[in-house]
Amino acid sequence: MVLIDKEVLSRDKLVKDSDEIIKELTDKIEKDKSDVERFHKENENLIIENRKISENFDKLKRSVKDSDERNGKTHKENTHLSGVLQEKEKLISQQLDEIASLKLQFQEAKIENERINLKLNNYNSASFVLQHIVPKPIGKIKVGEDVYSDRTGVAYHSVPPPMCNNFT
Repeated sequence: MVLIDKEVLSRDKLVKDSDEIIKELTDKIEKDKSDVERFHKENENLIIENRKISENFDKLKRSVKDSDERNGKTHKENTHLSGVLQEKEKLISQQLDEIASLKLQFQEAKIENERINLKLNNYNSASFVLQHIVPKPIGKIKVGEDVYSDRTGVAYHSVPPPMCNNFT
């Protein structure tokens, strides 16, 4: 009986230890279940967040693609407009050179005009002197004999008397 008692005690102890292990394992399973549920929730949240991020990434990707296309178009337009601007600047430069050349020709013509006007004024002055100081003929009596307004020249060919007051 002692042996049986020992065996029963041993078995009781074993059952008791087994119950404790089962209880510990059950607690651990419960804890693991709650951890698994928590992980499932976190996983679902991460999946939802990943989808949102993917959608946002796709939107951003489309936006970048559109921006790149607009950038390309803008670059082409800028290149074209830069060429047009260079052509316009070249034309403006040529026109400014032409204007400068025409201004120079105008100044030269103005100087030449002033020089001609001065000569004309000199000729007019000389003409005035000739017209008012030197008498001009008003007609002819005979070939080669001019008649002036003061009646000189009529019989201009006759010789005046000597100047000595010696009239004989």
